[in-house]
Amino acid sequence: MGTKANPGEFDCHGAAGSNEPIFTLRARDPLAPILVRLWVQMRRFSRPIGDEPDQQREQRKRNEAIRCANEMDRWNRER
Repeated sequence: MGTKANPGEFDCHGAAGSNEPIFTLRARDPLAPILVRLWVQMRRFSRPIGDEPDQQREQRKRNEAIRCANEMDRWNRER
């Protein structure tokens, strides 16, 4: 799971094109963990843009997203 100070394996900010739009969810948004989990569910049924998907990479990406949602929940509980 990445943070601003320590980007993770799937750092969207670093991987984005020079003018590619990005939408960021922050832990303080109460909808963020819900939306991340929804994204994981939807991702299971969608096909990534580009070449044939690397299933192991896709699974790691979904797992990281779930960990992130759990961290968002924890972060909010502690505040």
